[in-house]
Amino acid sequence: MAEVAAAEVYAAAGRRTKTGQAWRTVLGWLGFLFQILLQILRGTPSWAQVLSFVGLRHPLLSSSSSSPAFKPLPAEAPTDTPPPPPPEVLDKLTIVLDLDETLVCAYETSSLPTIVRSQAIEAGLKCFELDCISMDKEVEGKQKVNHVTVFERPGLQEFLCQISEFADLVLFTAGLEGYARPLVDRIDVENRFSLRLYRPATVSTEYREHVKDLTCLSKDLCRTVIVDNNPFSFLLQPLNGIPCVPFSAGQPYDEQLMGVVFPLLKHLSLQKDMDSSSKVLMMVKLKPIDATPASFAEFGQVVSASPDGQEYGPHDAQLELHRGTPRKEKSRLYIMHLEDRELKFSKITHHANVTQCLGSVGGQEWYLGVAKASILDESNASKEDGRKPMRSSCGHNYMPPHPDDVCVFRVAGPKFLKLNVGTWHAGPLFKTRAMDFYNLELSNTNCLESLEHHVFILIDEALSADE
Repeated sequence: MAEVAAAEVYAAAGRRTKTGQAWRTVLGWLGFLFQILLQILRGTPSWAQVLSFVGLRHPLLSSSSSSPAFKPLPAEAPTDTPPPPPPEVLDKLTIVLDLDETLVCAYETSSLPTIVRSQAIEAGLKCFELDCISMDKEVEGKQKVNHVTVFERPGLQEFLCQISEFADLVLFTAGLEGYARPLVDRIDVENRFSLRLYRPATVSTEYREHVKDLTCLSKDLCRTVIVDNNPFSFLLQPLNGIPCVPFSAGQPYDEQLMGVVFPLLKHLSLQKDMDSSSKVLMMVKLKPIDATPASFAEFGQVVSASPDGQEYGPHDAQLELHRGTPRKEKSRLYIMHLEDRELKFSKITHHANVTQCLGSVGGQEWYLGVAKASILDESNASKEDGRKPMRSSCGHNYMPPHPDDVCVFRVAGPKFLKLNVGTWHAGPLFKTRAMDFYNLELSNTNCLESLEHHVFILIDEALSADE
């Protein structure tokens, strides 16, 4: 019995020992899981640490420290500024080029004065002879052939070469194909023009025939620009037009293409939209005002005929011709002959030291664009609208006139205009082929300030100023 009791006691003690071991094992696993949870909350545990909690050891996994501490990797600090977007890739600019008086000038060989030809060639102008098919026919019914002498504008080849690197080139001329096609073949031997358009591609409007409507190229003209000496050519899309000075054989040292037009085209090629980047390229249409003593008072005088014997008074021209250099300059009254002065202008000038008188011989109708004098004292630095004065080569300061400051006057009958000192003026302009004007000024009026705006002023004769 004693042996049985001892065995029962031993069995009970064994059961208690096994039960205690089981609870210790459970508590150990609960502690392990609790440690894992803590490590998760603090950072991701390594496999070596996980195995070490289980009780496993491996030389490659063990740490040199007896109580390794887990250190999470530092997180990258967030950046407030996002990376810059990639630069926008712009479509190629489309440049539409006029031909006559923009890239070249052409004359019938038989009517070209020998002296003009020789002087142009001596000055370095490139020229060539060309046979062009005319629309007229000979008596026998054969197609007439015209013999033409063509002068290239200085810098033409360099101009075409450089703009073709960043633009698609289109030739758009109001000339007939029989004349223009062989001419363009001569100046464009590299075939840089992707398209050639001739007179049939132009349209007629109420103001002008042979207008170049750019929508024949694309409905979206935000990357299209036209260069033409005639602003009427881009009458339908004035914001896309760049006017240039007409070229003739008498201008061998012309620098328009590379000195003026090319830099502007290069700048526009980097802009997204012609409408937003070239607002200076616009056409302003002004209604002419009849010149009367009252309407013209801000700019000068309108002097009409007065009875013989009437004494000198305020109705006469109040002249100032003494502010120049008297020893070098004398008053000059002469008749000047002018041709082809259409009702448009992009350049306006002023005489800084003297008055000027201008009138048509015979009292024919003519026009003059004017803006008030803007010569400044040294103390005047700027205007309220932010414009800054400019310094002339003659030493005086002046404020360039804004297009909104320009007026156009119509002068008709036996009268002339006297311009105040410094009055800006453009003209005279007229509708006829040629006119003669008498002009009173100094013999040497080199002190001129000539400004070119990228704004073409058109005189709208279809409307009166009173409308």
